[in-house]
Amino acid sequence: MHISKIHITNFRNFERLEIETGRNMVIVGENKVGKSNFLFALRLLLDPSLSDLDRFLSLDDFWDGLGNSKLGSSIEVSLELQNIDHSSTTLSILADGLIDVATHTAKITYVFKPKDNVSIHSINDYEFYIYLGNDTERSINRSFRRSIQMELFHALRDCERELKNTNRTPIKAFLDSVSDTLTESEKISILTGFEQTQSALSAVSSLTDIEQNINSMLDTIVGSSHVSPVQLKLAPQDINKLVKSLQLLIDSGVRTISQSSTGSSNILFLTLKLLNLQHSMNVGEQDFTFLGIEEPEAHLHPHVQRLLFEYFYNSSANLNTLLTTHSPHIASSAPIESLIVLKEQHNQTSGLVSTQGYSLVNSPLSSDDVDDMSRYLTVTRGEVLFARGVILVEGDAEEFLIPELARKLNYDLDKKGISVCSVAGTNFAPYVKFLRCIGTPFVIITDRDPLDRDTPLGITRIDELLKLIDSTHTILQSEASIITIGQTKGIFTNNETLETELMSSAPLKAAVCQILLEKHGDRPRVGNTIRLWRDNISPVDNAALLRYIGEIGKGRFAKKLANALPSNSCPQYITSAIEYVYERT
Repeated sequence: MHISKIHITNFRNFERLEIETGRNMVIVGENKVGKSNFLFALRLLLDPSLSDLDRFLSLDDFWDGLGNSKLGSSIEVSLELQNIDHSSTTLSILADGLIDVATHTAKITYVFKPKDNVSIHSINDYEFYIYLGNDTERSINRSFRRSIQMELFHALRDCERELKNTNRTPIKAFLDSVSDTLTESEKISILTGFEQTQSALSAVSSLTDIEQNINSMLDTIVGSSHVSPVQLKLAPQDINKLVKSLQLLIDSGVRTISQSSTGSSNILFLTLKLLNLQHSMNVGEQDFTFLGIEEPEAHLHPHVQRLLFEYFYNSSANLNTLLTTHSPHIASSAPIESLIVLKEQHNQTSGLVSTQGYSLVNSPLSSDDVDDMSRYLTVTRGEVLFARGVILVEGDAEEFLIPELARKLNYDLDKKGISVCSVAGTNFAPYVKFLRCIGTPFVIITDRDPLDRDTPLGITRIDELLKLIDSTHTILQSEASIITIGQTKGIFTNNETLETELMSSAPLKAAVCQILLEKHGDRPRVGNTIRLWRDNISPVDNAALLRYIGEIGKGRFAKKLANALPSNSCPQYITSAIEYVYERT
C-alpha cells in the first residue's frame, strides 16, 4: 500500500496542490516553501498523536492569498491509498473508503469548514471532520487510528535529550517489558548481585561521610520532622525500577550518550525509533506506518546520509517513508520517481504567492530518460533540484566562469537562487526534460562548433533542442532563424567556442593572454605568438589557442580567468542568457 495522490486546498503555503506520488517520497525545496506544512497536512489525516484541538485550525492556517475572505473559506486535505493488500486487515478497515475496487484505491479526506446553517462570526463557528471515500457520513473510527498511523521525526530534535529522558527515550518501551520476561531465579540473581555491589559501595567511608553531611545539614536547617533522611544508592532495590534505570553507553560501555557526537546521537535515536515502530507492528498495535522524517542529514557526513536514506527507502512493505531534505547527497541518491519538488509560484497578475508541487510519478520521462537522469544527477548536479533557475552549460570552464561574469554584470546568481550546471558534454536533452517536469526555468549555453561542416554541430543541436522544448517546432533551414528562435526559447550560442569567444573582447583577450604567458611565456616561439595576439599584431589561431589552453587544463584555466576578469567584459551571448533566466526566476 502507498499514497498515490495528495490534494491540499487553502492550507498554509498551498492554494491548491494536487500531485501523484510513489511508495516513498523525497520532498525537496528551498527554505519556507512549505515542506513541514506538507507533512503536517498529512498528519491531520493520519497522525494519532494529534488531538482534536490540534486538528481544529486557526485563521493563520489558511492560505494568505485568501486575504479578508479567510473567514468563510474551507481547508481540505485528501489522499488516496493504492494497492491495498486484499488479504490484510487494512482493506477491511478501508473498505468504506474504496473509490476504485479494481486497483484497491481508497480515499481519506480532512475538511475544516464553517458549520452548516450558522452565521460565521469567528473561527469558533467552524468544525472539522475526517471521512472515507466520497461520503462525508463515513467517518473514520478507532480501528483506523490504531491500524494506519503516521509518525513524525522532527528536524529540530534534541536527540541527546530525548535519549536521556527516562520517560521519553525510545528505549523505554523495550525496558518496560523486560521485567515481565524475567524468571524468578533471574530476578533473585540480579537483586543478589545488585545488593552485593550496593553493600560494597556503602562501605566506602568517603561516600558515608557525604551521606551523613547531607542529612546533618538537612536536620540543622529544617529538623528531622520535616524531611526524610537520604541515602546514596545506585537505584531503588526494585527489579522494575532497576531495569528502567539502565542507560545506553557507547565505546564498549565506557562513555555516556552525552559524550557522543551529535551525529551519533542522531543515528542512535532514529534506530531506536525504528525498532519501536517495528515492535508496534510485530505485536499488532498497528498494521501500517507512514514515517515522516524531517532533514535526517543533520550532523551526518555524506556517506552516512546516503546509507541512512537507502535503509529508509528500502524498508519493510508496511512502512512508507516521507522524507524532507536539503541534502544534495540524499537528493541525488533518490530514485527519480520518488522526488517531490516544492516551488513558490508568483501570480504575475495578482502578485499572490503559493506553493506548487511537482512529482516525477507518471511524468513524460521515458525509462531511458529516467536512467539518464539517475546516472547524471550527481551530488553537484543535484543542486538543480533546489534551484529557482538553472543555466545549463557544456563543461567546467563555463561552470567556473559564468558566476563571475554575472557578478561583473551586477547579477548575483546565488542570491537569485540560480545554479550553473555542467552536463559534461552536449547531451542537454535529459536535463531539459527533467527541468521542465519540475517547473524550473532554465537556459542553455552551447558552442556553435563549426568544425568545417556545412551546418555547424551547435546549430543542429539547437534545432533538436527546439523540437524537444516546443512540440510545434518544425525544422528550419536558415541558421540565422534557428539562432533567433533558439534565443526566444532560452538557447544561446557563440561564433565558435567559449575559448575563442573570450578573445573577441579586448579586456578578456588581455586577461587570457596573461594567463597563457604565465604558463607558456618561457617557450620563446609560443610566448612570442601569444604576445602578437595580445598586441593585435597577428590574428588569433583558434586551433593553437585551444591547444595552449588544453595544456593548462580547461578547468584550471577557467579558475584562473575567473579571478582576473575585468569589468564589463562578458561575451554578449552569455549576457543574454543570464538576463533571460534572471527575468524568469
